[in-house]
Amino acid sequence: MPKQMYTLNDFSGGLNTVKDPRDIKNNELVAAQNIMVDEQGAVRTVGGMVSIDSPANISPKAATLVGGYGLAMLESDYETEPISITGVSNIDLGVLGQIGMYDSISTFADAGGGEVTVTTSANHGMSEGDPVAIDSTTNYDGTYTATNITSDTFRITHSWDGDDGTGSWLVRCGVLFPPGSEIIISGSASSDGYYTVRETDNTSAQATKTVAIVTGGLAAETDISCTITSLPKEEILLLLSDADNGEIDSYSKNQDTWTDNQIDLVISGNLDNASRMVFYSIDGAIRATDSEFIGGSRIRWFGQIKRTHFGGTTAEDNYFNFFEKDNKLSAPTAGEIHASNYPTSNSGFNITVTHTANSESLWENTAYQVAFSFIYDGNQESLLYIPSANHTFTPDAGDSVTVVVRARTVSSGYNPRISGGRVYAKVSGSDEAWFVLCDIDMRRGARATLDGDYTAWTSVSSTTTSTGSIESLSPNLDTYESINGYSHDISSNSMGERGEQWKFGLVTNRRAFVFNVRRYDGAIGENVSFGDRIYFSEAGRFDTFPSSNYIDVVRGDSESYVAASEYADRILAFKDNSVQIVNISSPSPSGWFLEKNEKYMGVVGPACVVKTQYGIVWVNDNGCFLYNGSSIKNLMDDKIDDDEWADFIGNSVNAHYSSIGYEKHKKQLIIMRDCTGTAGSSGDAYLYDFKTKSWVKLINAFSDSIVHSNFIHDWNGDLVVGYESGSDVAFKKWDSDDTTISKSDIVLTTKDIDFGQPGLIKKIYKVYITYKNNGAALSDDLFYALDGSTTFINTHLSSTFSNSITDWDVAVCTFSTIKSCQSIAFQIKAGSSTRLDVNDISIEYRQLRKRVT
Repeated sequence: MPKQMYTLNDFSGGLNTVKDPRDIKNNELVAAQNIMVDEQGAVRTVGGMVSIDSPANISPKAATLVGGYGLAMLESDYETEPISITGVSNIDLGVLGQIGMYDSISTFADAGGGEVTVTTSANHGMSEGDPVAIDSTTNYDGTYTATNITSDTFRITHSWDGDDGTGSWLVRCGVLFPPGSEIIISGSASSDGYYTVRETDNTSAQATKTVAIVTGGLAAETDISCTITSLPKEEILLLLSDADNGEIDSYSKNQDTWTDNQIDLVISGNLDNASRMVFYSIDGAIRATDSEFIGGSRIRWFGQIKRTHFGGTTAEDNYFNFFEKDNKLSAPTAGEIHASNYPTSNSGFNITVTHTANSESLWENTAYQVAFSFIYDGNQESLLYIPSANHTFTPDAGDSVTVVVRARTVSSGYNPRISGGRVYAKVSGSDEAWFVLCDIDMRRGARATLDGDYTAWTSVSSTTTSTGSIESLSPNLDTYESINGYSHDISSNSMGERGEQWKFGLVTNRRAFVFNVRRYDGAIGENVSFGDRIYFSEAGRFDTFPSSNYIDVVRGDSESYVAASEYADRILAFKDNSVQIVNISSPSPSGWFLEKNEKYMGVVGPACVVKTQYGIVWVNDNGCFLYNGSSIKNLMDDKIDDDEWADFIGNSVNAHYSSIGYEKHKKQLIIMRDCTGTAGSSGDAYLYDFKTKSWVKLINAFSDSIVHSNFIHDWNGDLVVGYESGSDVAFKKWDSDDTTISKSDIVLTTKDIDFGQPGLIKKIYKVYITYKNNGAALSDDLFYALDGSTTFINTHLSSTFSNSITDWDVAVCTFSTIKSCQSIAFQIKAGSSTRLDVNDISIEYRQLRKRVT
C-alpha cells in the first residue's frame, strides 16, 4: 500500500473521558486541558481572569467574603451621588423661570502657580469642579472651573493680574444642570419643589453664564439661601457585602468610586456569624437580607425616591435621593377622631369629622368606627391601625359626612416611601368590612372616593398641615379587602416587621418570590422557620407578602430551599438534594402547579445555579444540568466520567462549594471547583461551550486557596467575580479570548487512532502539526503511545514548536526509527508557560497487509 495521510482537523467535540480512547469520535479528545475548542478546526490556548477595563478598573475594597456570596448589581434611572449647590446667599428666581446662583466678590489673591484665589461675600455653596462665571471685573471676566473649595473661597486658573476688589461670580447652572435635568429646589421662600431644566439662557450677558431655565412657575425671590439638587440619570451599581460586619458597599460605574456602608443589615451590635447576604431587585430598588438568619440582622430596602409630602404648604417635604429603609410596610401608630389635635410627628393621621343635613346622603344614624393605614410606593398598603379611643363618629340619618385630615411632620419627616394612606370606617362593633372613608395622597391631599378629585393640603405651620373639607354622601363600596385582595386581620402582610428573613429571593412575572422563610406566626406569636415554603408577593407589589400567600410544594422531605431561578414561566426551586419545577404561567396563583420533583438534582447554594439564554444550568456531584423550559438534560452525559466529575465537584466525603458563571459573549459556562478556597486545586475549572457542546478542563483558572464571590454580569455584560486579596476584595472578569495570558500545563491528547482498520499493522513515518505559538519555544513536547497504551513517551520523536509564531506554521515531527503499530495516539504536553494553538495534526503512514497476531 502507498503512503497515506490521516488528518485530524476538527477538535470541536472536546473532552470525552467516558468512552475508551479507541471509541471516542474523531473530533473528541482524551485530554483537553487549558485549551478551548470553541472554533471548529482549531485548538486555542484559553484566556483567563483579566482586569476590568471599561469604564475603569474597579478598585479593591476592604471586605471579607463568604465563598459563593457577596456580589449583586443594581440598575437605576438615577445616580446615587447628587449634584448640589447650597448656602448661596443670592438666587434669582425670575418670572421667566431663570435660576442663577450668584453673589459679589470681596477680593482676589495670588495663589501662585498660575492660580488666583477668589473670596466671595457669602458662602457660595459650590463643590469641587463646579463651573463658575466671573464678570464686572477688570482682569478676570470669563468662565472657570472652581477648585480648592472652602465655604467662601475658590480658586480659578488665571495669571495674577492684581486684586480688582470688585466683580461678581455666578454658578453656571445651565452647565451644572443641563437641559433635561430634574432638579429640586429647597429652602426658598416660595419656590420649593421639582422642576425640569428646559434650556439655558442664551441672551445678552447671561450667554456665557448659562442660567438654567426650568418648566413650571417660579416666584421672584432675591437675597435668600436655598439648595438646588439634581440626580444625574442612569446608573449601575455594583454591591459588595462584607460578611464580617453585615454592611454592603456600593461602587458607582459613573463616578468610579466606592460608597461605604450603603446598606447596613445590622440592627445593633455585631453579627454572631459571617453573613451570607442574598438579594432581589426590581424597578430600581433592591432588597437585601442575611440568609444565615443571624440574630441582629434585618431585611433592608435601598432605592431612589422622588416624592413630595404636603405639596404647596409650609410643611412641604421634598425627597429626591437614594434611601435605605427597613423593608416593612408598617401601619400608622397613631390616629383618632379629634376636633383639632394633630398626631404625634410622622406617626399617622388624625381626622376631624362633622356632619350636616343633606337630602342626598345615604349615611345611617349609627356609630361608625375608624381605622388608618399607610400606602407605600404608590400601591402597597399596610395593615390597619385601629385606635381604641376617640375612634367613632355618629351622623344623623340623612346627614353628609365631612372629613378633614391632619398631619404633623418633624425632623426627617414621614418615611419617604410613604406615598399616602387611607381612613376606613365600619359600623362600630360589627363584623362588616372596612370601607374607604377617605383616600389620602401625601402630595395632593385627600378625597372621599378612589376616583374623586383631591382636596389639597393647606398651610398651618412649618410642622403641621391639614386638608380642606372632604364631603362624603354615602359609605363607599370599596373595602380594604376588595382593594388589596386579602383581609385586614391577617397576621402580617410584609416581611421585616418582626425579624423575618429568607434564604433566597427572585422576581418573575411581576411578583417577588422568597424561599425558605423565617416568618412571624400569629397563632403562636413567634417567628417560625418554613424551610419547605415559598412565599409570593401580590402582583406588582414586591414587598407585599400576605401571610396566606405561600406554596408548600413538597413537604416532609427533610430538605430546605437554598436557591432558585426562573425560566419560561417556571420556577426552579432548589433544595440540597432535589429540585422542584413549579409552573406559574397562570395569572392566578390558584392555577399554579408542580410540574416535576427531581431527586438528586439539588445544589449546595445559590452560586451553583446560573441563568443562560438556553435555560437554567446548575451543578452538583451528579452532573451539570440544563433546564430548557420543557426538559432537563445532563450536559456531561457521554462526555465526563461520573467519578471524575464527582471528585471535582465534591461529594459527601469530599465536600466543597463549586460555583458556576455564564460568559454570554462566548456562550460558555465556567465552573470553578471550590469558591471557598478550601479544596485542593480549588481554582481549577471546567469550561463548557454551548455552540460546540464541548467540555475542556482548566488548571489554575482561578487562584487556589482563595475565597471567591458568586459570579455576576457587570454593566458591559462581562462575567465578573470578586476574590479576597489580603484584607481587600479585588475584581476581575473572565475573558476566554484574552491572548496576553500564557498557560502552563497545556495538554491535548487525541483518540487512539487505528485509521479505520484496527486489525492491520501500520507503519508511522512523520507527524505534521499546523500551529501558532506566541509564547516560549517548545521542544520535545509531542508524545505518542502505541496500541492503546496509556503511557506516552517522546523518545525517538523529534518535535519543535518555535516561539513568536503568529501565523500558521508547520512543525514536522519525525521518529528516529519508523514505528509499526496497530494504533497510535498523540499528546501535546506543554509544561512551559506559552500560548500554543493547533489547527490540524496530520500523520504520514503506510498500511500493511499484515494482520495483528
